[in-house]
Amino acid sequence: KLIKKITNFTEKKKIKFYSMYGQTEASPRMSVLSSKHIKYKPNSVGQAINKNSFYLIDKNGKKINKPNIEGQLVYKGKNVCMGYSNSFKDLNKNDENNNILLTGDLAKFDKDKFFYIVGRIKRIIKIFGLRLDLEDIEIYLKKNGYNTKCDIADDKLYIQHNNKGINVNKVRNNLSKRLNLNINYIVLK
Repeated sequence: KLIKKITNFTEKKKIKFYSMYGQTEASPRMSVLSSKHIKYKPNSVGQAINKNSFYLIDKNGKKINKPNIEGQLVYKGKNVCMGYSNSFKDLNKNDENNNILLTGDLAKFDKDKFFYIVGRIKRIIKIFGLRLDLEDIEIYLKKNGYNTKCDIADDKLYIQHNNKGINVNKVRNNLSKRLNLNINYIVLK
């Protein structure tokens, strides 16, 4: 919805708008969806930038070559970080990533090789820089007697439940304190 809203606005103002996707480990841009494609593929993250590439792998690490099949998104590019350091000695390490980044994102591609993010492998998300594990939240809520399923959309944590008599405000307040997340970004449905 947001991309469509921005696209309508920028078209009226005759501004070229480009949507981008990336991760910090790839400093941080990995793909772009150009203004000429954004109207027809608004949910896509586009195609890899420059001479870099995307591909998908299945659970066994085998490359997926057919469109519309979900797998882990892998990025290959010269802008991928060399690895991580936990100490000064780690700075002497060689390139551990070899220009390959396993993104942790589940994705698919269409017949035109445009990529679409459809989820996360570990269900770890970020809202305003806060790293949240959706499964951990579901387990916490289950321990407190609530059967839920968590998801994220529009920078909000959505919690679906089928619990009769749930005190929505109490649950939101408890989660807000536990997660250090503003209560306005927690929605129970």
